[in-house]
Amino acid sequence: MIFKPSDNLQNFGLPSFVRRRDMSSIDMDERLKADLIEDAKAYFHPASEAYYVNRGIPLRRGYLFYGPPGCGKTSICGALASMLNLDLYTISLASENANDKNLEKLFSHLPKRCIVLLEDIDSAGVERENMSVALHGMSRQRNDHYWPSLTIGGLLNVIDGAGAAEGRLIIMTSNHPETLDRALIRPGRIDKTFYFGHVSKAVAASMFKRIYSSYDNDIITGLEAVDNLDLLADEFVQQMPVDIEITPAELQCFLLEHRNSPFDALRSAYQIFPGATFDRDICESMRAETVQAEDIDMENSESEESVYYSVGSQWSPRGF
Repeated sequence: MIFKPSDNLQNFGLPSFVRRRDMSSIDMDERLKADLIEDAKAYFHPASEAYYVNRGIPLRRGYLFYGPPGCGKTSICGALASMLNLDLYTISLASENANDKNLEKLFSHLPKRCIVLLEDIDSAGVERENMSVALHGMSRQRNDHYWPSLTIGGLLNVIDGAGAAEGRLIIMTSNHPETLDRALIRPGRIDKTFYFGHVSKAVAASMFKRIYSSYDNDIITGLEAVDNLDLLADEFVQQMPVDIEITPAELQCFLLEHRNSPFDALRSAYQIFPGATFDRDICESMRAETVQAEDIDMENSESEESVYYSVGSQWSPRGF
């Protein structure tokens, strides 16, 4: 379940029951994903609490997900919560009601074991001291009224202050990590950083195959069959310029525009990959090979249907 704060930022509202998302649907570097999964599982392992306690270490863990917008920083938090069977609590510090007192009250309502997502923390005014007046405890002006500010000290206090609870995983996301105060992201508060970048060829191929694979419970019609999806995905990513910067969100939007035909996506690659010059004749040849393979499968199927069965003393085709 996913929980979001109430408007006054003093408690959490009713949960949102969203469909569980599988980690396999998150398109990112597989080594990075494996590292994230391994670390999160180790932290929430039942034996971890005794390990930390025996060694006098606070049971806390923090991640920083950074990179351009549209690269999956928020999406993977939901998938991670689903995998670990934990609730996800999302908090935006950009709210006009975000101040030290409200944040402390909000954190007091969190359960012991959960994932806390602090989204776009770089847009909340919690930055370096020479870049944000919020760090000095000054008030922010909103509609000619002055509101108490969220200070860097108040944020650090709920994360790992003397009275801060243990057992949670705190994830911060940022589009511009270079603007964040070093005290906020030092080791012990942020234990691991993960970069979510633009699409590589390996990730693009994985996305292509995920979009155009056939699933048993699909209810859409018109999805064009592919005899060799791996080959088609390889041909698609060969059209990617070496220096192109495209996000997973952008690539997924393009693929969904051609959701019923991977061949159309291949032919239209120039729309998203500048300079793509795929040979249309090759594309049609690959499509023809798929159709031919389907015809052969159909003929084999019909041949199997004509197997004869004994009925009494005579032989008759199935269905007699």
